[in-house]
Amino acid sequence: MGSAGVGGGRAVAGVVGTTPASPGPVDPLRPLRPLHQQGRSGPPHQQGQLGRLTRSTRPSGVTGTTLDAGALIALEAGSPYMRELVRLAFAERGPLAVPAGVLAQVWRASARQARLARLLGSTLVEVVPLDRSAAVAVGKLCAETGAVDVVDVSVVLCARQRGHPVVTSDPRDLRKIGPELQLLDPVTGR
Repeated sequence: MGSAGVGGGRAVAGVVGTTPASPGPVDPLRPLRPLHQQGRSGPPHQQGQLGRLTRSTRPSGVTGTTLDAGALIALEAGSPYMRELVRLAFAERGPLAVPAGVLAQVWRASARQARLARLLGSTLVEVVPLDRSAAVAVGKLCAETGAVDVVDVSVVLCARQRGHPVVTSDPRDLRKIGPELQLLDPVTGR
């Protein structure tokens, strides 16, 4: 899939470290500032100060997070939880994995997706390809679990391989495929 990923210099939909709106290198934190730094006010949970997103509240040995389509959509919608999760990932250099099928579900090359484009341009984001070996593993797990959504299955496999929790708005389906996974809601973080 060579050019199907973003990050580390690979390109997706013409995004390689820059966006039409910013001709220089991507600054993934710029559009992800906490709301209180944007001149808005609100309760602490809306100001990017989510205490549950700390190193001490993560399971031991867990570094990184796998993001499902719901997580990327919530980020674009301005979810304070997702903004803080991304901020923390950059502060701690924790990788974010996005399965290629998830990216295909949400990417529409719209100017409204500037936040997502900047995130995907970061070197901390790995767009995980669905190559031949991954496709075979997905098909096998579909057969084992009775799942029909290959993107959901690829999310589960991605998280399992990396030991990541998954941020998803689809916990019911993912739980059927990977009951052992830690699943987090992209709005509440629970």
